Amino acid sequence: MPAGRCGSGGPASIKEHDVPGCNMLKRFAVIIILTLLVPRCLAAAEAVTIDESFSQSVIGKHIEFLEDPEGKLTVNGAAASESWKASERESLNFGFTASAYWFRFTIDNATDENLNLFFELTYPLMNFVDLYVPVGDGFRVIKTGSKYPFHHRDIEDKNFVFQLKEGPGLKTYYLRIKTESSLNFIPLIKSQKAYFKGVQTQLPIIWIYYGLMMIMVVYNFFIFIASRDRSYIFYVIFITSYILFQMTLNGYSFQYLWPNAIWWACHALPFFMCSSVCMAGIFIRDVIDARRLFRRLDKIFLFIIIPVSSAWAVASLFVKYAVAIKGATALVGILSSLMFIVVAAALFSGSRAARFIAVGFLGLVAGILAYVLKTFGLLPEMFITEWGVQIGSTLVVIFLSLALADKINVMRHELKILLTEQQENEKTARDRAEYLEGIVGTATGISDEFVTVSNKLQEVTNRFSELSMEQAATSEEMSSTFEELSASIDAIYESTINQKNEGEKSMHLVDELSEAQQGLIRESQKVEENIRSILESAKDTGESLHMMTETMNLINTGGKEISQFIAMIDDISDRINLLSLNAAIEAARAGDYGRGFAVVADEIGKLAQATSDNSKEIAKKISKIITDIDAGTSFVTGTRESTDGIFRMVNSIGKGVVSVRELMTKQNQALEMVMKQSGIIEKMSKEIVNSTNEQKGSMAHTQKTIDRLSEMAMEIAHSNSTIIDMTKTIHEMTLKLDGVIRGKTESA
Repeated sequence: MPAGRCGSGGPASIKEHDVPGCNMLKRFAVIIILTLLVPRCLAAAEAVTIDESFSQSVIGKHIEFLEDPEGKLTVNGAAASESWKASERESLNFGFTASAYWFRFTIDNATDENLNLFFELTYPLMNFVDLYVPVGDGFRVIKTGSKYPFHHRDIEDKNFVFQLKEGPGLKTYYLRIKTESSLNFIPLIKSQKAYFKGVQTQLPIIWIYYGLMMIMVVYNFFIFIASRDRSYIFYVIFITSYILFQMTLNGYSFQYLWPNAIWWACHALPFFMCSSVCMAGIFIRDVIDARRLFRRLDKIFLFIIIPVSSAWAVASLFVKYAVAIKGATALVGILSSLMFIVVAAALFSGSRAARFIAVGFLGLVAGILAYVLKTFGLLPEMFITEWGVQIGSTLVVIFLSLALADKINVMRHELKILLTEQQENEKTARDRAEYLEGIVGTATGISDEFVTVSNKLQEVTNRFSELSMEQAATSEEMSSTFEELSASIDAIYESTINQKNEGEKSMHLVDELSEAQQGLIRESQKVEENIRSILESAKDTGESLHMMTETMNLINTGGKEISQFIAMIDDISDRINLLSLNAAIEAARAGDYGRGFAVVADEIGKLAQATSDNSKEIAKKISKIITDIDAGTSFVTGTRESTDGIFRMVNSIGKGVVSVRELMTKQNQALEMVMKQSGIIEKMSKEIVNSTNEQKGSMAHTQKTIDRLSEMAMEIAHSNSTIIDMTKTIHEMTLKLDGVIRGKTESA
């Protein structure tokens, strides 16, 4: 019996005798006396009896508990309290509570030996666990819990284990627990042999379980690497998250993975609980192909299960642990049930994968619900609530693997179908390949011809470019030549104008010569009339001879000037002939554009030739006139010199006068011919002026045509440059096509 309930004279103060044979009788005697004398002790928990056959015992019904709402009681205050209550269950479960709880139990060592016992609490997530071990008149406190580093524990075990060194007799222990997590555990007393046997039995099973889970992780990860099927990587992440959840829940992660990370050890459980649900949702959504086959169910995954669980997983790292674990526990229960409903709906809709998932998650959901109900104190601590999650997870791993295997079988069946289709496609492909080989052969020939044509086209284009550049140069030269020809035509025009002016002057001189000739005739008549009176008018005859001499000199001078003018006309005719010849040459160079100009040049040449011939005839006549004038002058001079013999030669003079009259008549006729030729020359000069004007207009039009030809030549050169570029591009593409066709042919 606990001493606090029965006073200071309770069982904790009873001394055992050292007589070995009387221990049992004395213990029964004490119990009978206490039962009779102290009635209040009927409500107290019984002591845990340890005898020689003791191995282990669940002492839940041997424990009393006391709630400390404010958490301020000390061990002495708790021992003196009268509010202790006896536990009626082997499992102590108070759910989530803010109160501190005190527990006490009594151990009765009925043997005569000192025993090493182990006191174990089976829930490893409690924050503060203090065991008060009686030592003399006081207590030695052993502090542990999840808020302390792992090495701070009395026994390094995933659960809270305390070593009790028990001598013969009764000892009462006090236990204080304060936690933000669920307060539930099974209290165990084990002998040293039973404890180590349990460790040796439990650990291999646990590590086999985790080893198999890890094997599944590695195996499916390699399958993912080989197949690149994302279902396997989701499966791997889910199993990994679930393994970490299980190890955290069972205390192994704190023992082996992060023994000194106290903050993370406290927050890891709600995080992995929610992340496991999240990854389970992602995996199931992908396996049943909810996005394509079950649009409505897919929305439950997308907008409820996945976002809520992932959000709370992140939030659990920032809120208080009490809030995080309560929220995570509630969400896991709700979302797991919802997920199972979704899988059931997919199952009834005909999903093959949902069959395996439903069976596997049925066991997991049952285990989780058992764990949740145990956590909230609705179910006691027992095998199914303690190991239900591991059993369910094993079923999940097995049936999810079967689901993936079934998926592989389905894929294999589809692969057989695809293989059959592939064989048919290969046959079709072979037929098409043969057809394509023929096409490739034809394309190869066409490509070769295309290369040849491209090369020839490039040569023609290069030649055309050279001709175009030559045409442009020729056009420029022709333009320069026509500019020079235009300048020559302008000079011809000016010379023709001068010729016209000189012709008018010649006509004026011929008129004067005609008048002089008429005067000479008249004087000849007077001479003839006055010859009879020569003797009488010798003086008058001398004067007349003097006047005749002057007139003849004047005529001689006019004849010489006419000869010079005729020479100028001959020079102009020669120049016109030369220009006509040059114009004919340039017209021949201009081709069709110069035909009209060639006709005009030819007519100008003929006109110039006629002018030259007429001017030569005039020159002959003028030369004859000059000769006659010179003869007349000589004659008159002789007459003057032989004035003294005039009278002797009167008859001869008469005859000479008659001859002179005849010559003067002929001279008059010659002058009339000169006047006529002068008129013709004037007319021709006007025609030359008009033709020159027309030629200037034609030359201007021809100049514009040549300029246009030059522009066209430049445009042709530019277009030819573009053609050359395009030809090069065609040539390059042809070579590429030829290379592709030959490469395909060689690879085939």
